[in-house]
Amino acid sequence: MVSGWLLRMCGGLLMPQTGLLFVLQWVAFKFAATIRLSVVIMLFLRPWKSSVLILGRSF
Repeated sequence: MVSGWLLRMCGGLLMPQTGLLFVLQWVAFKFAATIRLSVVIMLFLRPWKSSVLILGRSF
């Protein structure tokens, strides 16, 4: 995986347009993965948060 990425980066240096496209794609993929992870964490924590708030109000 890393070697393929390095090959694409080297190819990107030879062909700037393709390299730029690949870098943008990679950044977008990383960004999307981060958003997805945070959404999953938020969905997972939301029930806990609401139950904690309810417990906090009852005391």
